[in-house]
Amino acid sequence: MEKLKRILAVTLLACFFTSVHAQHYRAKSTLNSESYRLELHEKALLALDDSSFIKLHYGNSEPGFYRYNVIDKSLDQILSVEPKRNYFEARADNVLGKRLVRFGNRIIINSVGKLYISNGTAQGTSLLGDFGVTYVGGSAGDFYSNAQDIQDAGKGVLYFNVVQDRSFLEESNQIWRSDGTAIGTAQIQLPDNGEFMLLPESVNGDGSALVFAYTPESGYSFWKLSKDSNQLTFITAFEGGEERDFSIRGGVRMKAGYVFCRWADDGSSAWRLRGSTLTRLADECSPFDIHKFDDGKKMVFTSDLDYQLWFSDGSTANTKKVDFDTNILKGETFFDFTCSIGDTAYLRVAHSPKQRKNKYGDYVDFYETAMMAVSGASRDEISITLDAEPRGCFGNSLIVNDVLTNKLSVIDLDTGQKLPISGPNSRYSICNDDRTRSLLILQNKAYCSQGNDGSEVIELSKHEGIFMAPMIPILELLAP
Repeated sequence: MEKLKRILAVTLLACFFTSVHAQHYRAKSTLNSESYRLELHEKALLALDDSSFIKLHYGNSEPGFYRYNVIDKSLDQILSVEPKRNYFEARADNVLGKRLVRFGNRIIINSVGKLYISNGTAQGTSLLGDFGVTYVGGSAGDFYSNAQDIQDAGKGVLYFNVVQDRSFLEESNQIWRSDGTAIGTAQIQLPDNGEFMLLPESVNGDGSALVFAYTPESGYSFWKLSKDSNQLTFITAFEGGEERDFSIRGGVRMKAGYVFCRWADDGSSAWRLRGSTLTRLADECSPFDIHKFDDGKKMVFTSDLDYQLWFSDGSTANTKKVDFDTNILKGETFFDFTCSIGDTAYLRVAHSPKQRKNKYGDYVDFYETAMMAVSGASRDEISITLDAEPRGCFGNSLIVNDVLTNKLSVIDLDTGQKLPISGPNSRYSICNDDRTRSLLILQNKAYCSQGNDGSEVIELSKHEGIFMAPMIPILELLAP
């Protein structure tokens, strides 16, 4: 018996010193305060450096822009928001584009009606421009005056639109340029007989940008805005546009040129501007859903016609409807771009609508969800995963929600492993805000929010555990 005890003890000790390495992801709460609504989504979140990010907080308690350090967990206000503007800050995500834009090693803060530049400290934050009244109220209605489509042109030059919109009924647009100082922030002088708008994501490699305009002489036309000139240079115009109402809604700068959605009375269409040549790419497009990936070599966009998804590399030959199996994704199908890794875009797909009763007894449409990976238009360049939907990209990994269990996990794209997320907060609500499509990555950790009010910030990190045989059973076995 004594010999058997010694053999068992040696065996268990060998197990003890043999460690098993197992990777998983650990989620923990890093900031939890009901008084700070720190929702993390791409319009109002930007990394300042490797250890901190800037975030807008709006609400009843000290609204403003804050710097959060992910190492020492400090939270410092760098810019307060006037109480009368706080109401508009809360609504501004539907009005403004990005609230925070990188400008060299500093950040541009877009607070409704005002534009600031900051180095991430209260002392290093200063006003660039005040564009007028933000809220009038009463019989005058709401009055928005704010900067939109803010773009860094490089070498210390910034372009943006200033839109003044009274109750969404009257609108006027100005184009501004800034060198990052208040004295160097000025309006571009435009001709009096036209309407001009800086196009989004239109900055070129030489620092110039595109302006779309309507003038009686040139019709619906494109113009070049340069860094060193207050004068616009004519590029080209649409033919036969005098009798129609054109507008540009959504656009991206790609390797092949500037691709955009043209909206007209008789429908929408996708176009490319390269040099001075306009080329029609597709007969339909959705003006607010154009996304580029693979370093600007590829893009996907949706169409309002028959729920289509299109792929393009910016050429007419390779602008095609994505060919997916309609037996897998059935019925009405909606596509929502999540993120991209390398040459592949990941989309959340809603499909196969069904009628279900809600808690009030009313029948409502219910859609199943899935994940689609797209690297081209043909069937061998896409894949569909019915039991998961993407939540965000994390390095070379993809955070997905398991449709069947409502649990999050991480797919390592290098190995194909599906790794669990552990921790007290590893529940379905992590990263579940519809606005949280791109995670903030700092110090090899991902940050997102959870809760209906977004008040809890979750830190997600890769963890390598060492699992060994427990000590107590060995000691018990060796006891006399």
